[in-house]
Amino acid sequence: ESDPLLKSLIIESSEASVFGGGLCCVISSATLVDVDILNNTAPGGAGIFMYSSDVNMVNVNIQENQGEEEDLDNTPYTVGAGLLLDRSNPSLNGVMITGNEADYAGGIWLGNSDPIMTNVTIANNIAENASGIWCSENSHPTLINSIIWNESSEDIYTENSSVNATFSAIRGGWEGTGNIDADPLFVDAANDDYHLADWSPCIGAGTAT
Repeated sequence: ESDPLLKSLIIESSEASVFGGGLCCVISSATLVDVDILNNTAPGGAGIFMYSSDVNMVNVNIQENQGEEEDLDNTPYTVGAGLLLDRSNPSLNGVMITGNEADYAGGIWLGNSDPIMTNVTIANNIAENASGIWCSENSHPTLINSIIWNESSEDIYTENSSVNATFSAIRGGWEGTGNIDADPLFVDAANDDYHLADWSPCIGAGTAT
């Protein structure tokens, strides 16, 4: 139950036996600015786990975190490799979630959570189910000026939930003002360069408001 400011940090190659390989926030209103969460492992929320927390995240890179299998309740599985939110409503601005891997939700798993995500890129995450975002248990995330572009399974999965997306590039398309279904044309995603190429259809397609 604390509200720390974490700024200009690298949290790398840490491990948890259940939740939160890189960072675990419980009943917290922490602020993360210019933080890299890299190559951490856990069965759930290998990058970051939040429970009942409203964390403010600005310029955070959540990359190549790995769901490490444990036998929880006699069912081996991994979930929410990049970010796992349980009853949490964080604000994400300028956040990159790339190259993370789990059985369910390579990028983000949401349960009863309503994050607001602005200028967020969720790309090239890996999962058998929902490589981008998994929304369940009455979750209602908001996406603005964001890119959801993964390849291994569906980019957004909803179960008793909804996603309000506007001015975003989403593979397969998504209903909402200004949304496009077009390859964002990253400069060199294979080498972790997710800048947009000069001819990217995403340039100029967002909203200033």
